[in-house]
Amino acid sequence: MCYAGARAEITWRGGGASRPSRRDRRAEALPRLVVLLDVRLLRRRAPVFRGRCMQPDQRRPRRTTHAAPAPRRDERRAVVAPLAEETFKFQFTASRACHDKFRQAQDLLRHRIPDGDLGVIFEKALDLLIEQVKKERFATGRKTRQAPLKDADASSSRHIPDAIKREVFDRDGGRCTFADEHGRRCGETSALEFDHRDGFARTHLHRADQIRLLCRAHNQHAAEQMYGRAFMERARSSVDRFAAGRGIPSG
Repeated sequence: MCYAGARAEITWRGGGASRPSRRDRRAEALPRLVVLLDVRLLRRRAPVFRGRCMQPDQRRPRRTTHAAPAPRRDERRAVVAPLAEETFKFQFTASRACHDKFRQAQDLLRHRIPDGDLGVIFEKALDLLIEQVKKERFATGRKTRQAPLKDADASSSRHIPDAIKREVFDRDGGRCTFADEHGRRCGETSALEFDHRDGFARTHLHRADQIRLLCRAHNQHAAEQMYGRAFMERARSSVDRFAAGRGIPSG
């Protein structure tokens, strides 16, 4: 965790249930390196000017051809690299505010994490973030309420009841359900959206058996198949204009 161009390198052991990638499998043969906590301030070098200094009245305008600046290494590029089968290196830069929040979290957690280990604190923060976002988007972890009956009346609101969100998310395994003609299912787990199979604009019904999880790309594809590409392009452009007028990002 770092600040003002600061850099941090952290590692921890984590056991997730996801299948390791080819890069992760190659890491099994690597030695188990220890990456020490490193939180430092990266200072920018002041530009160095060479040549004879001239007074303002001695300077003469001249035509110069400015060459393209040489590419510089991006010091803000994040790195996630496996060191061993269950150990990874994380390196990134962040703002001073991020650094201050990390130091505050270290102080607050001294009774639980006496050494203030960055990897442990970072993993706990991710646990809380994932829990919060899943609760907001898919209603997981909220107090269970009775799900609406399947023959519920039509709704004028696009808001899907929490009970239906939970049922759909658990049934679909938190993954896009699109399958191609060979039956291969999309493996996307990010940017998931709820899709009404029959189109909410047509049915105005929220039913778990008629709602599925799709990634954004396949949800747009399904909408174009149902309503037509021209209609969806007009709808998306109107949403973009509305978002631009309110000064908020679209999508």
